[in-house]
Amino acid sequence: MRARIAWAPVSVLAERVRRRYIQIQRMKMAFILFQDPTVLVCICKGLSDRRIREEIRRGCTTLRSLQQSCGAGTDCGQCARQVRSMIDTTARTHARDAGEHRPTMPRT
Repeated sequence: MRARIAWAPVSVLAERVRRRYIQIQRMKMAFILFQDPTVLVCICKGLSDRRIREEIRRGCTTLRSLQQSCGAGTDCGQCARQVRSMIDTTARTHARDAGEHRPTMPRT
C-alpha cells in the first residue's frame, strides 16, 4: 500500500519560505552585530557609540566639549540625552578602571 502524501497549498509553502528567509536574515544581522556591535547614536552626523566613547576617553566630559570635537548633538538635538548618559556612564567606568590600577601606598 502506498503512503499518501499530504500536499500543502502553495500559499502555505510560500509563507513558510518567507518566514525562513526572514529568520535567516535576522541571524545574518545578529552575526554581523555580534562581530561589530556599534550603534548609531547621532544620525545627523553619523556618529556611532564607539566614536562618542572614544571622544569621552580623550577628555570630552561635557556635551558642549563633545559638540565642539565631533559635532554630536549639534543639528537636531535628538541624541543629546543619549550622549549625556554615555558621558556619565563612560566617565564612571573610566574612573573606576583607573582607580583599580592605581598603585596603593603601604600604610606606615
